[in-house]
Amino acid sequence: MSVVQRPEGPLKPDTEPREGSKVLWTDFARELVPNLVDHPDKKLYVMSPCCGLDTPYLAFRAAGIGVESFAYDTEEKLRPAVIEAHGGAQGVVIDKEKGDICKLFLSSLPACEFVCAGPPCPPFSRSGVKGVWCDKRTDPLAQTMLTIKQQALRDDSRLLGFVLENVKGMVDRRLMEDGTRKSPLDEIK
Repeated sequence: MSVVQRPEGPLKPDTEPREGSKVLWTDFARELVPNLVDHPDKKLYVMSPCCGLDTPYLAFRAAGIGVESFAYDTEEKLRPAVIEAHGGAQGVVIDKEKGDICKLFLSSLPACEFVCAGPPCPPFSRSGVKGVWCDKRTDPLAQTMLTIKQQALRDDSRLLGFVLENVKGMVDRRLMEDGTRKSPLDEIK
């Protein structure tokens, strides 16, 4: 697997965030798995730690791709919206304890074909503290990366790829202690 950054063009800028986001994700979903588009009998198994509103799941569905999703998050006020989007609570775990990717046993997670996550972005934002890896809120990103690695290395691995969604600050190069300039994305690679 290689890291692919989705270019900003030719898609329209997010003047209308919901519509712009939907277009971007739906087009991206079609590019990721073109052989599954409009084949509802085939299912794509997607894990979404730090699911938020689970935009990847909605995009796969909007692209005509059948999805079996396992969504995890700690933000309990998202529960009704995510359950409605999924058409029920099966595979959805939104709970301060059980939905916390940092507290889950990775080996207990089901095998999946894609990991799609949107870990907290404030540590990488271009505004604010810019704490990057010193910020405790990066723990879910580190755990998500371990989840991806675990999915790739397990005996019954089906992992085809992963999508990590975050802010533009993830690609900003910063001066490191050793004098080099790296972005958080460079460090993940």
